[in-house]
Amino acid sequence: MSRMMDRLIDGSIFNAAHISKFRADLIAFCGVLLESAPMSHILKYPMAFYARPYIMDRFWIQGSARYSKEELLEILRRDFKAIASILGDKNFVFEDKPHEIDCTLFGHMASFTYLPFEHDAKTILLKEFPTITNHMERMGKMFFSEFKFRK
Repeated sequence: MSRMMDRLIDGSIFNAAHISKFRADLIAFCGVLLESAPMSHILKYPMAFYARPYIMDRFWIQGSARYSKEELLEILRRDFKAIASILGDKNFVFEDKPHEIDCTLFGHMASFTYLPFEHDAKTILLKEFPTITNHMERMGKMFFSEFKFRK
């Protein structure tokens, strides 16, 4: 089960969610990457301009960028639904103690959920899948209680 979830999260969800955030606002994403750099408010524009073809080429070669926006959102929904059904009413994937796959799930979901701009993957996860967002909150409190997560 752990390996299956890892492939689902690291393959399908990773690619679809990241295409969603890059298509939504690559400039804002570059701003997040550069936020501690001097002149980040200026540097994010050329970074986005030069990074866009490389990022989208990577996803095109991998295959995810060949899907329409609607197809990618449907893939995300199906993948989130699978994870939510595995979690069910348990606190963690394997009952009451976190496992490596719980960390993988938290890390990947956090990488697109806690960004300071809106995009489809974030909206779908937060509005339609409370089981997963509750899992994220538990993991965040357990391992990163001092960190202030953005929403």
